[in-house]
Amino acid sequence: VLGSKSICANELADLSLKSISPNVKYNWTVTQTGVTGAVAGSGNRINQLLKATSNAQGSAIYSIVPNISGCIGEPISVEIKVNPLPKALGPSLITICSKESPKINLSSNLNGTVFSWKVVSSTIAGASDGTGNFIDQILETSTVDQGNVVYSITPDNHGCSGEVLLIKVLVDPLPEVVLNDGIICTNQSTGEVIKTYSLDSELSSADYEFQWY
Repeated sequence: VLGSKSICANELADLSLKSISPNVKYNWTVTQTGVTGAVAGSGNRINQLLKATSNAQGSAIYSIVPNISGCIGEPISVEIKVNPLPKALGPSLITICSKESPKINLSSNLNGTVFSWKVVSSTIAGASDGTGNFIDQILETSTVDQGNVVYSITPDNHGCSGEVLLIKVLVDPLPEVVLNDGIICTNQSTGEVIKTYSLDSELSSADYEFQWY
């Protein structure tokens, strides 16, 4: 093998073929392992889109033969190593309560993958860009409406970036109960309640459960 270069899957094997002699033409054959897209051809440039077929590094070895006026030169070999693209794996949707963390674990199909994320939209406080394999941020909504944040996560493995993963976190507001003082009237002799008073939280019993002490 005369030389080699590494590319990421779905990139071009961009090889320019040159000689100190003018009017040289080139023909090549190729052997590919764990790669698709490499084909035999001719010309002065090999510019083929190569794809990895597994989670392991593949390769395409081009055997290039120079030809000038029918005189065949010595073949040379160039190896193109093709690194697979990482995939970011994680939930697409999470629901939490305000003032909690989504605690998102990020994983990948490839060992050694690192992650970076950006907040692409947010109606809550506490979300920020970052790196790592665990998103642990306290998220808080300041209104009575459900808030949300969308994280855009990019996996990278040895310089090859994979497809972005979007994770949406829904943040439910905490219920706020406002109770007004009241008066209950009773018969001092019998203890019978003459006048009652109802505490009204103004929260729907269909949506909330209540406890009191």
